[in-house]
Amino acid sequence: MKDVKLTNKTLYDYIKEAKSDMILYFIILGILIIVQIVLYILYGIPVAICFLFFILAHLLFTTDKIVSYKNMLKINKYLINNQLENKIGNIIFWNEKNYFFTDNYILLVKNFKVHCIDYKNIKTISKRIKIRTNKHSGVNEFLNIELKDNKKYDILIWTTYLVGEEYKDVSKILIEKNSEIKVIENQEK
Repeated sequence: MKDVKLTNKTLYDYIKEAKSDMILYFIILGILIIVQIVLYILYGIPVAICFLFFILAHLLFTTDKIVSYKNMLKINKYLINNQLENKIGNIIFWNEKNYFFTDNYILLVKNFKVHCIDYKNIKTISKRIKIRTNKHSGVNEFLNIELKDNKKYDILIWTTYLVGEEYKDVSKILIEKNSEIKVIENQEK
């Protein structure tokens, strides 16, 4: 498949990777807090308050790593409970947050629930661009997936915002897995 690096990693490898990332971010957060305390002791409140913004920014990334790790555990539990762990095939792509593309399924965590989507059940895909023009202006592009039973899922594939996940247009993977998918022209919302 073009544009996708194939690896021999298993779900357990990705779980370990997510856990390691989470631990590393906690360690960095601890170091930043110690530096914050030292700055307060040496230079007082004004300098310490300025450094506090670095800690708060890093805390957002740490929270993102926790969410990613918890999502991985949810997916793993879902696969075990539904006896699918040996049926997913190889992992093709992980967005580092809430979904996997495997040889046989899309595994997606949406609204705290795991969804297992068989490529054969996908009816249409389309891209949707969401433009925000307010004090937090930016652009997001989503891949909309509609199933034959009319369920719909959105996958972030591009953004101008800083996010803790890898984003890429995965529509080529879907079409390679199911050539009967109807591609609908871009939508703007």
